[in-house]
Amino acid sequence: MTENEKQKIRTQMDDLDKQLTNIHRQIQTIANIEASAVWGNGFGARGELEPIREDCIRKSAAIIEQMEKLHKQLVGD
Repeated sequence: MTENEKQKIRTQMDDLDKQLTNIHRQIQTIANIEASAVWGNGFGARGELEPIREDCIRKSAAIIEQMEKLHKQLVGD
C-alpha cells in the first residue's frame, strides 16, 4: 500500500471519528434533556427521545464497523 493510500484511509477514519463525536454530543444532549425533565415530568421524561437515541446507537455501530474495516486495510489482518 502506498503512502498516499494510507493517508486516504487515515482521512476517512478521521472523518468517521468526527461523526462519532457528533453522535456522542447528540446522545449527551438527549441525556441532559431527559435528566432535566424527570423532576417536572416534562418533555423527555416519558421516553420521547428514545427513538433518536436508538438511531444514534445504530449509526455509531455502523461507523465503528467501517472504522474497523479501514483499520484492517491500513495495518493488515
